[in-house]
Amino acid sequence: MNGEELIKKYKEGERDFTNVNLADVHLTYVCLEGINLTRSNLRAIKFERVNLKNAKFTQSDFHFSEMTDVDLSGASFKQADLGECKWNRIQASGAKIIQSNLDFSYFEECNFEKATFYMLDMQEGAFSRVSFKEAYFGMLSFHMSYFQDVDFSNAGLSYLDIIENHLMCCNFTDAKGIKLSDFMGNTLQEVTLPNGEVIDKSIAEW
Repeated sequence: MNGEELIKKYKEGERDFTNVNLADVHLTYVCLEGINLTRSNLRAIKFERVNLKNAKFTQSDFHFSEMTDVDLSGASFKQADLGECKWNRIQASGAKIIQSNLDFSYFEECNFEKATFYMLDMQEGAFSRVSFKEAYFGMLSFHMSYFQDVDFSNAGLSYLDIIENHLMCCNFTDAKGIKLSDFMGNTLQEVTLPNGEVIDKSIAEW
Protein backbone atom coordinates (compact mmCIF):
# COMPACT_ATOMS: atom_id res chain seq x y z
CA MET A 1 0.00 0.00 0.00
CA ASN A 2 1.26 3.49 -0.80
CA GLY A 3 0.54 6.69 1.06
CA GLU A 4 -2.20 7.90 -1.28
CA GLU A 5 -4.13 4.63 -0.93
CA LEU A 6 -3.87 4.80 2.86
CA ILE A 7 -5.14 8.38 3.01
CA LYS A 8 -8.00 7.62 0.60
CA LYS A 9 -9.21 4.65 2.64
CA TYR A 10 -8.82 6.59 5.90
CA LYS A 11 -10.97 9.45 4.53
CA GLU A 12 -13.57 6.84 3.52
CA GLY A 13 -13.79 5.81 7.18
CA GLU A 14 -11.43 2.86 7.42
CA ARG A 15 -9.26 2.81 10.55
CA ASP A 16 -7.90 -0.74 10.73
CA PHE A 17 -4.75 -1.08 8.64
CA THR A 18 -3.27 -4.10 10.44
CA ASN A 19 -0.35 -5.79 8.66
CA VAL A 20 0.07 -3.13 5.96
CA ASN A 21 3.42 -2.41 4.34
CA LEU A 22 4.27 1.30 4.37
CA ALA A 23 8.05 1.01 4.30
CA ASP A 24 9.79 4.11 2.93
CA VAL A 25 6.49 6.02 2.60
CA HIS A 26 6.55 9.80 3.23
CA LEU A 27 3.36 11.30 4.70
CA THR A 28 2.95 15.00 5.44
CA TYR A 29 0.15 17.35 6.54
CA VAL A 30 -2.43 14.62 7.10
CA CYS A 31 -4.76 13.54 9.92
CA LEU A 32 -4.65 9.82 10.79
CA GLU A 33 -6.05 10.13 14.31
CA GLY A 34 -7.09 6.79 15.82
CA ILE A 35 -5.53 4.70 13.04
CA ASN A 36 -4.64 1.07 13.80
CA LEU A 37 -1.29 0.07 12.29
CA THR A 38 -0.77 -3.06 14.37
CA ARG A 39 1.93 -5.44 13.07
CA SER A 40 2.68 -3.10 10.17
CA ASN A 41 5.94 -2.57 8.32
CA LEU A 42 6.79 1.10 8.85
CA ARG A 43 10.54 0.81 8.35
CA ALA A 44 12.12 4.08 7.23
CA ILE A 45 8.72 5.78 7.10
CA LYS A 46 8.72 9.58 7.28
CA PHE A 47 5.94 11.45 9.07
CA GLU A 48 5.92 15.25 8.94
CA ARG A 49 3.11 17.31 10.50
CA VAL A 50 0.91 14.25 10.90
CA ASN A 51 -1.85 13.79 13.47
CA LEU A 52 -1.52 10.30 14.97
CA LYS A 53 -3.39 10.87 18.21
CA ASN A 54 -4.53 7.64 19.88
CA ALA A 55 -3.00 5.53 17.10
CA LYS A 56 -2.15 1.86 17.75
CA PHE A 57 1.25 0.46 16.77
CA THR A 58 1.41 -2.94 18.50
CA GLN A 59 4.30 -5.05 17.12
CA SER A 60 4.95 -2.48 14.38
CA ASP A 61 8.38 -1.99 12.84
CA PHE A 62 9.50 1.66 12.98
CA HIS A 63 13.19 0.95 12.45
CA PHE A 64 14.94 3.92 10.78
CA SER A 65 11.75 6.02 10.96
CA GLU A 66 11.85 9.81 10.94
CA MET A 67 9.17 12.00 12.50
CA THR A 68 8.95 15.78 12.67
CA ASP A 69 6.13 17.84 14.21
CA VAL A 70 3.98 14.75 14.78
CA ASP A 71 1.19 14.41 17.36
CA LEU A 72 1.34 11.01 19.06
CA SER A 73 -0.72 11.98 22.11
CA GLY A 74 -2.29 8.89 23.61
CA ALA A 75 -0.69 6.61 21.02
CA SER A 76 0.12 3.02 21.98
CA PHE A 77 3.34 1.19 21.13
CA LYS A 78 3.67 -2.37 22.41
CA GLN A 79 6.46 -4.74 21.37
CA ALA A 80 7.39 -2.22 18.68
CA ASP A 81 10.77 -1.85 17.04
CA LEU A 82 11.77 1.79 17.50
CA GLY A 83 15.46 1.24 16.85
CA GLU A 84 17.60 3.78 14.99
CA CYS A 85 14.76 6.31 14.79
CA LYS A 86 15.00 10.08 14.65
CA TRP A 87 12.04 11.91 16.14
CA ASN A 88 11.93 15.72 16.39
CA ARG A 89 9.33 17.98 18.00
CA ILE A 90 6.98 15.14 18.89
CA GLN A 91 3.90 15.67 21.05
CA ALA A 92 3.38 12.34 22.83
CA SER A 93 1.73 13.18 26.14
CA GLY A 94 -0.03 10.17 27.61
CA ALA A 95 1.52 7.78 25.09
CA LYS A 96 2.29 4.19 26.10
CA ILE A 97 5.56 2.61 24.97
CA ILE A 98 5.82 -0.94 26.30
CA GLN A 99 8.21 -3.86 25.70
CA SER A 100 9.90 -2.01 22.86
CA ASN A 101 13.41 -1.47 21.54
CA LEU A 102 14.91 2.04 21.36
CA ASP A 103 18.53 1.18 20.52
CA PHE A 104 20.50 3.90 18.70
CA SER A 105 17.47 6.22 18.48
CA TYR A 106 17.47 10.01 18.89
CA PHE A 107 14.62 12.06 20.35
CA GLU A 108 14.83 15.88 20.29
CA GLU A 109 12.37 18.48 21.61
CA CYS A 110 9.75 15.85 22.43
CA ASN A 111 6.95 16.03 24.97
CA PHE A 112 6.34 12.72 26.77
CA GLU A 113 4.54 14.19 29.77
CA LYS A 114 2.39 11.66 31.64
CA ALA A 115 3.50 8.94 29.22
CA THR A 116 4.16 5.33 30.25
CA PHE A 117 7.47 3.58 29.50
CA TYR A 118 7.64 -0.04 30.60
CA MET A 119 10.09 -2.85 29.87
CA LEU A 120 12.21 -0.93 27.35
CA ASP A 121 15.80 -1.25 26.19
CA MET A 122 17.96 1.58 24.88
CA GLN A 123 21.63 1.34 24.02
CA GLU A 124 23.62 4.26 22.58
CA GLY A 125 20.52 6.40 22.14
CA ALA A 126 19.88 10.02 23.06
CA PHE A 127 17.23 12.38 24.44
CA SER A 128 17.75 16.13 24.00
CA ARG A 129 15.38 18.82 25.32
CA VAL A 130 12.72 16.29 26.24
CA SER A 131 10.01 16.49 28.90
CA PHE A 132 9.09 13.42 30.94
CA LYS A 133 7.14 15.35 33.57
CA GLU A 134 4.85 13.04 35.54
CA ALA A 135 5.75 10.12 33.25
CA TYR A 136 6.07 6.58 34.56
CA PHE A 137 9.17 4.44 33.94
CA GLY A 138 9.33 0.79 34.98
CA MET A 139 11.85 -1.97 34.26
CA LEU A 140 13.94 0.05 31.80
CA SER A 141 17.48 -0.54 30.65
CA PHE A 142 19.51 2.49 29.49
CA HIS A 143 23.15 1.78 28.56
CA MET A 144 25.70 4.17 27.03
CA SER A 145 23.02 6.71 26.19
CA TYR A 146 22.97 10.51 26.38
CA PHE A 147 20.44 12.73 28.13
CA GLN A 148 20.66 16.52 27.78
CA ASP A 149 18.16 19.05 29.13
CA VAL A 150 15.71 16.31 30.06
CA ASP A 151 12.96 17.00 32.61
CA PHE A 152 12.01 14.04 34.82
CA SER A 153 10.27 16.17 37.45
CA ASN A 154 7.47 14.40 39.32
CA ALA A 155 8.12 11.24 37.28
CA GLY A 156 7.78 7.77 38.76
CA LEU A 157 10.81 5.52 38.24
CA SER A 158 11.23 1.93 39.37
CA TYR A 159 13.46 -1.06 38.61
CA LEU A 160 15.83 0.83 36.34
CA ASP A 161 19.08 -0.55 34.95
CA ILE A 162 21.10 2.56 34.06
CA ILE A 163 24.85 2.40 33.52
CA GLU A 164 27.52 4.20 31.50
CA ASN A 165 25.09 6.96 30.54
CA HIS A 166 25.86 10.68 30.35
CA LEU A 167 23.28 12.99 31.91
CA MET A 168 23.68 16.75 31.45
CA CYS A 169 21.36 19.43 32.86
CA CYS A 170 18.67 16.91 33.75
CA ASN A 171 15.99 17.62 36.34
CA PHE A 172 14.68 14.90 38.69
CA THR A 173 12.97 17.28 41.13
CA ASP A 174 10.31 15.40 43.13
CA ALA A 175 10.79 12.26 41.01
CA LYS A 176 9.74 9.12 42.85
CA GLY A 177 11.67 5.86 43.18
CA ILE A 178 15.20 7.07 42.34
CA LYS A 179 18.10 8.21 44.51
CA LEU A 180 21.75 9.12 44.08
CA SER A 181 22.99 5.53 44.47
CA ASP A 182 20.88 4.48 41.48
CA PHE A 183 23.19 6.59 39.27
CA MET A 184 26.27 4.51 40.09
CA GLY A 185 28.36 4.01 36.94
CA ASN A 186 26.99 7.10 35.18
CA THR A 187 28.33 10.59 34.53
CA LEU A 188 26.22 13.46 35.87
CA GLN A 189 26.68 17.12 34.93
CA GLU A 190 24.44 19.64 36.64
CA VAL A 191 21.82 17.01 37.44
CA THR A 192 19.16 17.99 39.97
CA LEU A 193 18.19 15.13 42.28
CA PRO A 194 14.67 14.62 43.68
CA ASN A 195 15.63 16.49 46.87
CA GLY A 196 16.89 19.51 44.92
CA GLU A 197 20.59 18.74 45.34
CA VAL A 198 22.64 19.42 42.21
CA ILE A 199 25.27 16.81 41.31
CA ASP A 200 28.17 17.33 38.92
CA LYS A 201 30.43 14.28 38.85
CA SER A 202 30.98 10.76 37.61
CA ILE A 203 29.60 8.26 40.10
CA ALA A 204 32.00 5.34 40.00
CA GLU A 205 30.91 3.73 43.21
CA TRP A 206 28.70 4.26 46.22
